[in-house]
Amino acid sequence: MGIVLAVLIAFVLVILLAVEDLDEFSAWLLEPRLLLALLIVDIALLLFRLYAVADAVWLRRTRWSAVDGPGGDEAPEAAGENGSGSGQAGPPGGPRWQMPVVVAGLVLLLGFTAFPHVWLGYQYVYKSYDVLTTVFVDETTTSTSLVTTTTTGTGSPTSTVPQTTSTTVPAATVNAGEDQRLTILFTGSDAGVGRSGARADTNIVASFDLNTGRIALFSIPRNTGDAPLSEPVKEALGMRYYSPWLTGLYGSARRHPELAPEGGDPGAIAMRDTISLILGIPIDYYAVVDMLGFVNLVDIMGGVDVYFAEPLHMSISPPTKEEETLVYDMEEGVNHLDGRMALAYARTRHDSSDYVRMGRQRCVIAALMSQTGMTELVWNFPGIMDVIKKMVRTDIPIDALQQLVKLRSSLKTDEMITMGFIPPKYTNGLNDNELQPGWILDYELIQATVKKVLENPEQVLAEAKDTGLDTGDCWKEPDEQ
Repeated sequence: MGIVLAVLIAFVLVILLAVEDLDEFSAWLLEPRLLLALLIVDIALLLFRLYAVADAVWLRRTRWSAVDGPGGDEAPEAAGENGSGSGQAGPPGGPRWQMPVVVAGLVLLLGFTAFPHVWLGYQYVYKSYDVLTTVFVDETTTSTSLVTTTTTGTGSPTSTVPQTTSTTVPAATVNAGEDQRLTILFTGSDAGVGRSGARADTNIVASFDLNTGRIALFSIPRNTGDAPLSEPVKEALGMRYYSPWLTGLYGSARRHPELAPEGGDPGAIAMRDTISLILGIPIDYYAVVDMLGFVNLVDIMGGVDVYFAEPLHMSISPPTKEEETLVYDMEEGVNHLDGRMALAYARTRHDSSDYVRMGRQRCVIAALMSQTGMTELVWNFPGIMDVIKKMVRTDIPIDALQQLVKLRSSLKTDEMITMGFIPPKYTNGLNDNELQPGWILDYELIQATVKKVLENPEQVLAEAKDTGLDTGDCWKEPDEQ
């Protein structure tokens, strides 16, 4: 019976995979109600198979006992003659060593039977259900409206940027609008060894075109000054704009839980709204990961390949207090980086600058997107779930996650456009903050550039070599780009 059920389940899975492609099938499996149903079925099948194994072993032991017990081969007939049941085995007997051997064998068989159910049920089904229902959200409850306003600080150029009037974007954004676009802010926190608090050192916005599969990555300098603020953040911080470096806004806003009345990360909400104002586009959701989380994710995915145009010496502080400073000397060419090496590459400023580092960060993100397929995701799924549960904070709803999974095979990762809005091209000088002068961004140029990238990606790609834009293939040899 157990074999029949297993064959039936396998047959159903084959039919489903034949009807739906792998991406659709994987997205379907990210439905919490379905996962709960699968967990219940797994437990029920486990109990049935345990009963079947125990019953079979006990029946066999009874027959052995009847044959080998008092009376030897005559025991069955004797049992019939003394009235214990015509032709039926009598009470169990046999040598004293028989029972411990049978019990030990039964325990071993039960363990072998239970292992695949317990392992698959816990690692793939339960962990998925737990992460989906605790890290990701089912829906959002408030909406966002954008109005035209002038938000500049002292010394900042006057420019028109959209103004966010609430702190949550509705889940409907995933399927609404003519452009069918999903945009997510990925923030890298510098929380780690020897650091007090946390700053948003890395801010990369990924915009996915749900119709064409095109991807654009935009990054904002952490030393941006006079950054525009949404109305709720203005009220919470008592500021008209954020004069210090943008990287500090994350920590400042985290001290104001009223920015996240429905839960979530108030610092990430403030960063999301501000960067939305800078780019001039809605940002639907955020995802925040610290240094150790980044290391673990890269390691789980088996590392990442990155091209080095020249030898590079890298050294940074470690992600855990038990380790010493990370020091690496990389050779020219394509190098395979593990998690700590990738962290060093993305964060080091040795013989370079913040802006070079921004390019490396976009490179690592783009390389991970390009080099990670559905096979790698499925194979490493349990580890990914562990990292997400412990080290990622996000407001991405489950339906948006499913949408991205459905798109995985159609995403044009080999044609990604990645850009950093760095000085001097995208800035208009420094602000007048005496303690920490920051770059004043040219909002009009940035927003015009973002609009062009999103609306005319083919033209941008064609002009990339002339304009110096990234094209997201930094991990390849020059002759492959």
